Amino acid sequence: MKQLKRIVMGFLVLMIVLLVFSPSRPLQTTDLVEWTDQHNFPAIPIVTPDQAFISYTDFRETVATPSATPLSISTQMAGRTIRFDTALELHRFSLDVSFFEDVFYETGDPV
Repeated sequence: MKQLKRIVMGFLVLMIVLLVFSPSRPLQTTDLVEWTDQHNFPAIPIVTPDQAFISYTDFRETVATPSATPLSISTQMAGRTIRFDTALELHRFSLDVSFFEDVFYETGDPV
């Protein structure tokens, strides 16, 4: 215990000596950053609905219904891409393609 106290005291003395006798560097004006509330971000583009994309929720509700066949799905989706608008849609997609058949939606039946 005495050895630990000596180590701690020695460390503290060394830190104080370094702090007191260290060469101080003058503050450069370039070190200061002026804060403004102005940003130079580009404007957010207005997104209009595009027929080439379909949200995953719309895909499940209109295209991939329980009675849909692979041929009817491929016919309706020709030239279209599924888009994930929310994290919940991505989560539901991962459950749909999951290997585990006993995984269900927490928010209810997706059909």
